[in-house]
Amino acid sequence: MKLVPRLARSAAIIALTAYSVAPLGAADDAPSAEAQVPLAPPSVVGQAAELAQSSLTAPDAATRKRLLAKAQTLLETFLEETPTHPDAPQVEMQLGAVLVAAGRGLAGDAATAAEPAPREELLSEARRMLVAAETRLAVAIDQFRSAAKPGSQGHGDPNSTAMKRRNAARGYLMQSLMYYAGAREELALTYPVDSAEARDSFQVAADRYDQIYKDYRTFLAGLTARLKQGQCYKQLGDTRRALGLYNDLLTQPDDLPVLHRLRVSAMYLSLECWTTEQEKLYELAFSQGEEYLSGLRPEEKSWPEWQAVRYYTALGYRLAADAQPESKPAAQREADRRSWLEAAGSHAAELAEEAGPYQAAAGELAAAVEQLRQQ
Repeated sequence: MKLVPRLARSAAIIALTAYSVAPLGAADDAPSAEAQVPLAPPSVVGQAAELAQSSLTAPDAATRKRLLAKAQTLLETFLEETPTHPDAPQVEMQLGAVLVAAGRGLAGDAATAAEPAPREELLSEARRMLVAAETRLAVAIDQFRSAAKPGSQGHGDPNSTAMKRRNAARGYLMQSLMYYAGAREELALTYPVDSAEARDSFQVAADRYDQIYKDYRTFLAGLTARLKQGQCYKQLGDTRRALGLYNDLLTQPDDLPVLHRLRVSAMYLSLECWTTEQEKLYELAFSQGEEYLSGLRPEEKSWPEWQAVRYYTALGYRLAADAQPESKPAAQREADRRSWLEAAGSHAAELAEEAGPYQAAAGELAAAVEQLRQQ
């Protein structure tokens, strides 16, 4: 069966994701022009962000590398020519995000390399990029943290330019901290999963996400960090702790639209844990998956997160069919097996018809289930 993608490792690493500087529950949780003042020239950061975004849909590795290299050069040139520019911190942050994107791309190239030598060379270069990203992001963090301190931009009118820039610095600090944790998570993924290097890096990333949550738990950035922290513990094999972290999101108020997509992500990641060898809670997975799918809105059907919920619901049915206890009467076991395989096949077949990251894996699951039903 095909390896299922990790959806949360997304364009968020590249794009200047705007975490709100307003607490959750405000009328609008997205930064407005009044709430945040841009700290860097659009001609520099905007161009670099556009190049990085374009690299996500590049037709080949060479084009992706060229686009990211151009973005990197643009940002580095700005910093070299104007190192004391007041907008330099945001340029540092974007440069760090671009380097993370470049490192992740190289790691992906290594995964498809046919020979060991080029694979190791690509991984080595990926690690160099990710370490460089951490260095750049650490600089940005220090500068934003200083600018966001109370009193650093003056007191008084909350609508003053000084206060707007202070609030903006706090928002960009959250972004930089997320990218900083993400860089270490990406670094962990360049090593064998059971290696000391991978485990150490996943733990460092988890600790960084934990601190973001503690500092900003009433902000979108803090709750996103909680989700990412759970993924790190899943990688470390601690599914029980990961489930507890996901539950922190699943128990958030359901009436906040800004949290809706995060809650869907927390559910699919919980389903993923329940279907692992560590948990083997297959019936819980498909029952919770079915309950969650009942709330699927038509306009959200193409979301990868919802597709993940459907995939792991189908997988839960499939695994439960062959994991029934011997204490259950034979007739009931067979009836449940037939019913669960039918449900698994139905979900998998439907998902296999939808374009998205789970389409191929769902097709394989549907074919495997059909073979089992014919036995």
